[in-house]
Amino acid sequence: MSLRIALPPDYDFMHLRRFYGRDPEPTGETIEAQTIRKNILHRGAPLQLALWVDNGYLHAHQQGELPMHDEQFELLVTHLAGLQQNTADFRQQFGNHPDMGVLIQQAPSLFVPQLMPFEALSWAIIGQLISVAAATTIRRRFILLGEQEHLGLWAYPDASTTLGLGFDKLRGIGFSATKARALLAAAETQLQDPRFLPSSLAHDTASELSQRLQKIPGIGPWTAQYTLLRGYNHLAGDMSNDLAVRRGLGALTTGALTAKEAPTAIQTRQWLEQFAPYQALVAAHLWHWQSQHF
Repeated sequence: MSLRIALPPDYDFMHLRRFYGRDPEPTGETIEAQTIRKNILHRGAPLQLALWVDNGYLHAHQQGELPMHDEQFELLVTHLAGLQQNTADFRQQFGNHPDMGVLIQQAPSLFVPQLMPFEALSWAIIGQLISVAAATTIRRRFILLGEQEHLGLWAYPDASTTLGLGFDKLRGIGFSATKARALLAAAETQLQDPRFLPSSLAHDTASELSQRLQKIPGIGPWTAQYTLLRGYNHLAGDMSNDLAVRRGLGALTTGALTAKEAPTAIQTRQWLEQFAPYQALVAAHLWHWQSQHF
């Protein structure tokens, strides 16, 4: 089944390609010419998605034994492509901000590429307190450990597959004991109650999900907020505990370049509040700016 979705005039597919091409050794995703290919698990079976842009439209194709029905597939593609984010309003409000204006003008079409909720949570757990390169390596091993190959790629493990891997296998590919327990607890909770990580989330229930997530040992505020941002398009999330955000803010406003010189989490939260309800999108701009200039 294939579909096409009309894109806003300012949509930049490069941001999506850059995100899904971040692993130099592709396992779950790959970039072929101008096409993103990504494998997921749907109803327990591997499904390959292909996304590309042509003539102002986002084109998508799915291939697998148990394809999604049309409406579900369109909702997923719209979500993954970040098309639910009101970045135009953000630019209009803050494009001339004395600090952020330059960053917005440098990347006016920036949006936050999305993941499916369980993948967003597991990626957040993997990335706790380690470098992006180290997290990417563990993520790659995690995908391969799931052993769900289809059309040359491997599907990202879902909650059921993750729970089946068990503690020792997760430890064997680089998870700390705390991270392994947190991920397995989240997977078990999701299987017991599929509403734990719903497929979509209303803005006014984001705090409820954050609180539910933080009841699991090993999942703190940063992990919960990153899951909301990357899995639910929640652009108002609080990323003030993120060291890269704090370091980026220090570099932007005072020229400070080291973690020691960075603003505190409280100072960063207070500064980000002026951009409500787009605090997490500002964080994404700070991440992007640092990746391009430092």
